[in-house]
Amino acid sequence: MKLQLIHPPVYINKNGLTALRPSLPLGLAYIASVLREDGHDVSVVDALGEAPEQHIVDGDIWRIGLSTDEVVERIDPDAEAIGVTSMWSYAWPIVRELLHKIRARFPDTPIVCGGEHFTAVYEMSMQQAPIDFVVLGEGEETAVALFRALELGVDTTVIPGIAYREGDGTIHQNPRRDRIRNVDEIPWPAWDLFDVRAYDENRLVTGIHYGRTVPILATRGCPYQCTYCSSPNMWTTRWYARPPIDVIDEIQHYVDTYGANN
Repeated sequence: MKLQLIHPPVYINKNGLTALRPSLPLGLAYIASVLREDGHDVSVVDALGEAPEQHIVDGDIWRIGLSTDEVVERIDPDAEAIGVTSMWSYAWPIVRELLHKIRARFPDTPIVCGGEHFTAVYEMSMQQAPIDFVVLGEGEETAVALFRALELGVDTTVIPGIAYREGDGTIHQNPRRDRIRNVDEIPWPAWDLFDVRAYDENRLVTGIHYGRTVPILATRGCPYQCTYCSSPNMWTTRWYARPPIDVIDEIQHYVDTYGANN
């Protein structure tokens, strides 16, 4: 199945002091990796990495990355499904705009969304934008099951871990999927589909002046339940660690491949 994944542009406050700077989309890279491993033809439109220097100021707000029209123009016209991620809810206005433009250009193509924002407020998101499916929480196994069902034309409404829209517009949420315990079985992120160096060269990541950076996860989940944090809803409170040797091998790969030294 030909799949188009999208990392949208973002808005940030040009005067803000925040650690939430645009960064390589680790979650999307993991999803791309498992979908490719499952046999799909995966491509990515990375609105930030493809135009990191494009800063448009509107009052106190910066848009970083491609415009929504430019993103839509770069979508493969033969894509059989389109996936969109969103990590932060502050980006929802531009993500919502993008989703409406995608639907206008591709009226019959399934739109699948996932990430922290969509998991936290899937119902609001589906009410405000033309989304067919939301992958809830940890996404690898659910995304594989959903896109496999779409490819085979079988019932998608029984898949755990999704919210979906019925033909009459009604929104349903299925029971959540169990967490992945053997996280070392998940393939490494598909960074070859992204311009990793663009993030370094344009200093889009906090701390980038310390050297070349590639994000990595050694553990998943958090046992705590901070009132301000979406982690318990996204990951539950179960904490799983990767084998240290696997983490070391991945770090060495990034040193050898991308010159990572931060």
